[in-house]
Amino acid sequence: MRVEVTTITYAVAGLVTVSWSISRAVEGIYNIYDVVMDSAAIVWVVSSYMSIKSKQVQHPFAALMSLVLLWLLFITISYELELTGFGTYMPLRLPPIVYGYAGLLIFVCYVAYRDGATKPPAYVNILTRLFVAIPLFLWFLQIVIGYSYGFIEGYSPPIWLLLFAIILLILAIRIIHRIKTIYK
Repeated sequence: MRVEVTTITYAVAGLVTVSWSISRAVEGIYNIYDVVMDSAAIVWVVSSYMSIKSKQVQHPFAALMSLVLLWLLFITISYELELTGFGTYMPLRLPPIVYGYAGLLIFVCYVAYRDGATKPPAYVNILTRLFVAIPLFLWFLQIVIGYSYGFIEGYSPPIWLLLFAIILLILAIRIIHRIKTIYK
């Protein structure tokens, strides 16, 4: 029985995701995105168990789930801020727990990518890289389309959002480039 950083990270991510959804349900702001977040907790608990049993196929799915949840967190917070008017009329002050949860999701993706892209056989290595690169590219497209829509509507979105999208694109291209070297 092996307990590594990966195992503990997946277990903590599952626990925090469930507690995040429960706290939102208690506050009365539970929505459809939270249902998806609950299913991610199941993926991370299973991934944690598979890490103990020395399996390797769980890493691509854990990385994908963390990126999907990060995207859903971004969408949920943006939607809730838009409903309350905080994003446009008032200064943005999110609770520190939101930043902590986003940081945990980024760390889970990093751990899953690191373990899935270095240790396992080539097919898991390629799958892990694809499951990270494709959501990064799709997130880039969403931000660029939203940014363009903002200009069409007559207001200028913040420039840091465009810079963030460019960073996502660079990461996706770099990961895809590494897939080519593995495949050869």
